[in-house]
Amino acid sequence: MFCPQCGYQIDDDANFCQRCGARVRPIMGSPSAAQAQPGRPPAVGHPGELDREALRIHLSDVLALECIKSRLEDHQKKLAGRIDWRRNSNYLKKCLIREYRYSDGMCSRDYAYLFYNGTSCFLAMEQEYNNMRVCTSDWLPNGCQWVPVDDRSIRSVPRWSKLWSFSTKRECAQGLQKAYAEFRDAAPQAYRDNLQKIQGDTRALEGVAGELKKAGELLEKAYQVNIIPVQFRNLYAVYYLHTFITTSRESLSTALLHYDLNEIKSKLDQIIAQQQEIIIQQAVLAAQNQQMLRQNQMQLERLAAIEDNTRQAAQYAEIAAVNAEACAWIGYASYIDRKLS
Repeated sequence: MFCPQCGYQIDDDANFCQRCGARVRPIMGSPSAAQAQPGRPPAVGHPGELDREALRIHLSDVLALECIKSRLEDHQKKLAGRIDWRRNSNYLKKCLIREYRYSDGMCSRDYAYLFYNGTSCFLAMEQEYNNMRVCTSDWLPNGCQWVPVDDRSIRSVPRWSKLWSFSTKRECAQGLQKAYAEFRDAAPQAYRDNLQKIQGDTRALEGVAGELKKAGELLEKAYQVNIIPVQFRNLYAVYYLHTFITTSRESLSTALLHYDLNEIKSKLDQIIAQQQEIIIQQAVLAAQNQQMLRQNQMQLERLAAIEDNTRQAAQYAEIAAVNAEACAWIGYASYIDRKLS
């Protein structure tokens, strides 16, 4: 947890902050306390603020949705990149044709790039000297980067070379023809397999895009309850506010007062990366726990019914609605807790 006074990360069972000395103790509104003593009433909130248990429910929903949105955006980016890569390299293979080591320890390597587009094979050539590319298109006629090849034309390729000496042409020709024969036989099936992978990734991308849209809509509904100010509507701020409220006795206004985006971001970058998976898994389990959902809904309905302040009563009702819809969606969504293979 984090110190409510200075934001320093401290042990969960600590009573005092090791840096500033502020007293810190878990409160009844924290998830661990609520699980340990489910029969006790929620902790009383600060004057003018919503009940702390209601704040915890709301911040937990927002934090889960922010983490899910971040996860889905990452999935979307990786899938789109993988689809583009497969489309542009279906089917591409790099083959070492010849390697020569000089007496001074230097090394040169000749490579052939073979590409199959579903109907024809194409060739590009490359030479490296000590792992540095030194020649590409000069190897092919008219400076072309790719030229079509077949069983007959592949035998003519060594004659195009401006770099191979007469003594090495036969060696390179044999290596090139062997690489082409292996590629020609394997390429059609590899091409079909890659097409299936592209189709699978495309379907997954569509599913991720749909869930990302829904996560964004739910997150917007949660923020429209207007408990979290606009400048605090991001993953870092929400993580900080959730931790602050669930691990301290201080008010939400105190948490907002102590918030500094740059400082908190630098502290929480690594923590959020480590905790995001746990937060998502906990959200999925919570969404599937019907007893917990009923208790949350009953608690929020009771708070809305007894609240004298009309605005806060409406906020309790909105928190309950967001919680119900978010949990219902999280419980059946397909991609939020799935790792890309």
